[in-house]
Amino acid sequence: DFVHGLLDGEIARQERLKAVLAADPATAGWTEEGALMRNYKFLQFMDTLALYFNLRHAGDRSQETFVHVPMSEAMDAEVTVRPLGNDRYSVTPFPFKGGALEVRCFGLTTQAKYYKPLLKEFFRKDFTRLRPGHGDYAVHIVMEYTGDPPWMDLDNLAKALLDSVSGNAFADDHQVARLLVERRVGDREGIYMRVEAMD
Repeated sequence: DFVHGLLDGEIARQERLKAVLAADPATAGWTEEGALMRNYKFLQFMDTLALYFNLRHAGDRSQETFVHVPMSEAMDAEVTVRPLGNDRYSVTPFPFKGGALEVRCFGLTTQAKYYKPLLKEFFRKDFTRLRPGHGDYAVHIVMEYTGDPPWMDLDNLAKALLDSVSGNAFADDHQVARLLVERRVGDREGIYMRVEAMD
């Protein structure tokens, strides 16, 4: 009974915190299921990474791979930590890298062409203007749906989204050196896109 009481109290505390965050437009996105799951998995990774360093002497640490490390809301990776000597370690891929652009649009239409003007308008009115980057970029696009898969060509969706980002994240979509486009069942229908400069 004591343990159940503790757990019930913690669940109630979390629900109160989520309600406060959801009521503020600046933090409401943090309470979306995708954001919550990403942070939950990232916390798990940080906990196990701390155990890796704190439960072993430096001389006993060997290469280790951590699974299900979130690189974004839509993509996990296996992260390998490898000792290099002299208290130095490599972490591949590096999960703390910043500078990525993430865009999420809720709702679906089978007319992929409509996403281009929609996002162009967003970048024009609501996005802090940046100087488009040069070099190669990696882009990950996910179409999430409920029920039956919508009748939409993913290549048309990718073209519309890349056109909308051109002139904002990068100068031209010929800079996209890696492109992953997928569809999958989700809790809420919508489009997710992550754009990141490659090393």
